[in-house]
This record gives sequence, structure tokens and C-alpha cells, in this order.
Amino acid sequence: MGLHRRGSGPKIRVLTGHMEWILTPSDTGGQYCMLETFVPPGGGVPPHQHPDHEAFSVIEGSIEVARMDESGLGWIPASAGDVINVPSDEIHGFRNTTGAPARLLVTGSARLGAFFEEAGVPLAVDAAPSPPTTQDVQRVMAIAQKYGHRFQAREH
Repeated sequence: MGLHRRGSGPKIRVLTGHMEWILTPSDTGGQYCMLETFVPPGGGVPPHQHPDHEAFSVIEGSIEVARMDESGLGWIPASAGDVINVPSDEIHGFRNTTGAPARLLVTGSARLGAFFEEAGVPLAVDAAPSPPTTQDVQRVMAIAQKYGHRFQAREH
């Protein structure tokens, strides 16, 4: 048994987002992973899909969650206390359209954790956010493709 204290885990940046490891795949014997994700105003992850089951719990703030249904891609609101369950290969994404930051607890497979371990770069506690370079985006997209992630066409 282990105890994780908020703020004590390694922090990573994946493009514009930053996360703190709660449980790495190695912490769970390769079963699953957990990360706290910080979503600044205007931040988020575009609609995508991957073979790994995933769940998001909104801890603080509000986000909009992308999902595909019979009428196409839509965005639904989610706020603190809401949980979003994303089955394997389901199109999903999220964005923060508010003026306040949001925090999510992300739980996923060990394979999804391996993606974050490879795609994430260490983040210093006092680092100021900076926009990703073209090389950053290309590197993360190549890693995402390796793990079976597929992104939807950009919205207009």
C-alpha cells in the first residue's frame, strides 16, 4: 500500500498541458495509471481516440467534453464531481472554455501511462507555460501514432 500526497509526484508537460503523476504504471504492477491534469483557460485535448479505456473525474472547475453521437461531434459540459467514462476507441476530448483553471483526475491503462511517460517532458515546479514548437507537436504526434492514437479532423 502506498500513500500519494498531492504535489509530491513528478510533473510532466505534454504540449500545452501539464500533469502530475499520482500512480505510474510501475507503481501499480503494470495494471493502470493515474495523473492529475491541470487545464488552463483555453486549454484542452482535441477530439481523438485510442485503444485504451480511460476515465476522467473533474476535481475542480468546469470543462466541455467532446463526444460523437448520431448527430456528429458535440460538446457537453462537465463540472466538479462529474466523471467521464471513455471506452476503448471512443472519440473523446476536452476543453476549458471558462476563465478559470480546471483540474482532472485521469485514470487509464498502463499502456496509456506508457504513452504519457514517453510523450511527457519533465516540468519544473516554477516553469512558465510556453507554446509548443512545431518539433514538439511532431514528436508527440509520432509517439501518439505509435500507441494507436488517432486524432479527428480539426473543427472549423
